[in-house]
Amino acid sequence: MPARIKRERLPGWTLAGATTNPLGAQIVDRTSRYGNPFVIGVDADDAEHATDLYREWLETNSPAVYNPYGGADYFDRMNTRRDWILVHMHELAGKDLACFCDLPEPGRPDPCHGAFLIRHVTVWLLRDQFGPKLTDSLTVEQQNTAVDAYTLIRATDGPHVARAWMMGLNPHLDDQAPLLALHDGRSRDDVLTAVRAHQEGVYA
Repeated sequence: MPARIKRERLPGWTLAGATTNPLGAQIVDRTSRYGNPFVIGVDADDAEHATDLYREWLETNSPAVYNPYGGADYFDRMNTRRDWILVHMHELAGKDLACFCDLPEPGRPDPCHGAFLIRHVTVWLLRDQFGPKLTDSLTVEQQNTAVDAYTLIRATDGPHVARAWMMGLNPHLDDQAPLLALHDGRSRDDVLTAVRAHQEGVYA
């Protein structure tokens, strides 16, 4: 499952060294185009508020999130940036995301926009590929497993094969499609075992 990484300004620290995710990691702080343009103390009261603005900006592009004193160039830049993020959102699927925000204490919510992106990308990708009805019928854990399986297949076989694999009958899942098998209660281990079998060329 993707995780959020705290990016460090330390000698020898590298993004590659900070992740064990087979799909790698992506920087999403303000040095990247995925960064949150809403700044604490300027646009937002705190990190949670800044992430709420970022979420509403991406999901609805509500006029309420914009600085009312911004000029035409400001609105053009914000709209161009939002369009870019939405077009490239799928590139984050399954990856760890790195930001300079501190990680929360265990059991506490993570207010960083990177944590929101991990969750948003999962739901967005599944809805885009398989429709909202089936996506929304899955639990969060099932959605995460589905995205992990999809992105692992996509990394080796491309998006068209990955989509067909998720919806096709699978001999390692009693001839159920992986996405439907998850819906019916098959475990994460079962589905990822089927992924490994596909990648190893074991079809029966």
